[in-house]
Order: sequence, then structure tokens, then C-alpha cells
Amino acid sequence: MNNKVPMTYGTNRKLSLYQASYQDAIFKILKSLGQPPDDMKQQIRDTLLFEAHLVSKMEPPESPTTDVNVNFFSLSELSSKYSQIDWLNLVEEVFRGITIINPNEAIFYVPDQSYLAFMNDMIKQTDKKILANFQLLSFIKAYISYVLPLTNDVDYENRWVDCVEEARNFFPWTLSSEYVKTITGTRTKDEVELLVHNIGRALERKIKKFSWMNGPVIDRALYKIDGLSYRISYPEFIANHRQVASHENIKLHVNNGSYAEVVAQLAAQNVASSFGRIKKLNDLDQWNHDSYPVIPDISLDLKTNTIIMTAAALQEPIFSIRYPKYVLYSRAGYLIAKALWEAVSPAGKSLQRYTGFIEKSTDFHQYIYCLKKSF
Repeated sequence: MNNKVPMTYGTNRKLSLYQASYQDAIFKILKSLGQPPDDMKQQIRDTLLFEAHLVSKMEPPESPTTDVNVNFFSLSELSSKYSQIDWLNLVEEVFRGITIINPNEAIFYVPDQSYLAFMNDMIKQTDKKILANFQLLSFIKAYISYVLPLTNDVDYENRWVDCVEEARNFFPWTLSSEYVKTITGTRTKDEVELLVHNIGRALERKIKKFSWMNGPVIDRALYKIDGLSYRISYPEFIANHRQVASHENIKLHVNNGSYAEVVAQLAAQNVASSFGRIKKLNDLDQWNHDSYPVIPDISLDLKTNTIIMTAAALQEPIFSIRYPKYVLYSRAGYLIAKALWEAVSPAGKSLQRYTGFIEKSTDFHQYIYCLKKSF
């Protein structure tokens, strides 16, 4: 197993399966995406069991040969065992359920109904804000599990329809029949990219932060933030991309509503509740527009309450956001980034404990998302 992923441990453990139905459901989903080799199944079992340890707050066994029986606990059961639930930890542990990593590849799966029931049990006992956050988390699970793995699938078109329908069964509010009809009609890689954007639109409606203009993709969008409007042309953003020295720090100023500025505004809105009031971007020093467009890292200066953009000398327009110890890379995934921020901080806690990263795949410019804990 990949020793860089904290949730994994040795593959030679003799572990008993804690839920036969859970195992069957997981492998049914895995089979729909591509059955793993036999020699990987035990690694998958080990990882699933260890994730269950995390969720149930149990420590993994010291002996590599210990038999372990693990069950998911409902929130009420956890509450009876622990006076205070660390929501940030709990969300992270649930989120880890989407990835199984070995040294050579990542296998993605969506949790079965019993896993979702565990999440729903938590949701029912929380306020509406946290409920929405967990719904967003579920959306991200569906997106990562069903869209990204398909881009390199040899049996791409046949599996695509099944996976879209399966995603609808798990998360019916994320993929409307309109989107499914559109995508399953052509099922080309271009259509997958269109779905990525359409999912972003569904997510955008869910969080009710944006108003979209005409067009099915991101190239024509109008963002309304704090009463200000920003019109963004994504193709122009790509065409005009220029490299800037990575050491160059730029303080933001809202001028012509550039792509990066809008994202920074999103970041400012999002972190305000956790880190205190942040100065409005137009109160900051003027950004030299000649350097636009830049694909910057965005960091928050806690001393001055300003957002600083550190230009990244990237080879192509990959969008990046850098939070304190929290990094997301995505070409069209900033809505997902924002949703993820909200999802992993339902109690308004800091995200400084987290490190996220997206690794670019070699095919179709898609990105694999991984989440790991920072120690």
C-alpha cells in the first residue's frame, strides 16, 4: 500500500470482513468500474476495514495477524461514547471512503447504502447548514467516483451509462434526467467534459452562490458576488495565459473581474467566517493588470487579513488555490473546491489541518483528487 497515505497499513494482516453485505455492495460497484485483480482484493479489504476503524474511533490492532471485527456506529452511538464529536475529523474519515490507493493506481468507489445510511444518520442529527455540507460532500463523492475514472476506461462508453445511472440512484439531486439524457446520448470524451461543467452548474444551484449566463459550459458565466458582477471568458483565459515568475507576489484588486480575482473573492467570502473579517479586495493594492492572466496560488495573510496571490509558473492553465496547508488543483473545479471547503468545515473550523491535491492524469486533462491529513 502507499505509505504516503496515512489511512493505509500493512497488506499482510489477517482481517475478518466486518459486514458481508457491505463487502458485496462495494465489489458490485467496483465491478461496474472495472473489477480489481485478485491480488488487490485483500488490500481493498484491509483499507476498508481500516477506514471503519477511523470512523468508529477505534485504534488499529498492533499485531499484523490480529483478527478484527469492525462495525459502523451511528451518530447517537458515537455521542454516547464521546462527549464531544470532532466534526472535522468525522467528515475527513467519511470522506476517505472514496479512495483506495496502492503504489500503482487509485481505485475509486462510491460507498454502498449502509455507508450512506451512516452518513444520513449523522445528517439527521445536525442543523440545516451541516446537512447541506454533507450533501455537498456526497456530491463530490459521486463526481470523483463516477466521472474521473471513466476518462481512462477501455470500455468507456458501455460503462459510462451504467455509472451515470448508478450515480443518479445514489445522489438523484446531483444528476438530473436532463443531464443524463444529454450525456448518454453521445458519450464522447467531449461530452464528459460537458458533464463536468453541467455538474458544476448543479452544484452551483445547490449552494446558491452564482447566477449563470447562457451556454452549457464555463466559457460564458456571470458571477454575482457582494453585489458586484464579473464576466469571465474561459477560452480567452486559456489563450491569454502567460507564465509569471513563481516568486512574484501579487496583492489583489478587483478591476476587470479576471478569472483569478473572482476565485479570490470566493476564497475571501469563504474564509471570513473562520478567520475573521477580510478586507474587501478593492481595498487592497492595485494588481498590475499587465500580468493577467496568471494562474496563481492564493494564500491568506492572517496578520494583515489580506489574500496574496503567488503567481505559479505553470506550463498550462491549471487553476490552483492555496489555503494554509490546503491546496486544490483543477482546471474547471473551483466550484468543487469551494464546496469542499464548506463540506470539511461544517462547524466553522479552520482548514489548516488539511492538505488536498489533485494530480493531473495523462488522458483528457482530468484530475484525480486525493485528500490526506497533515501531521
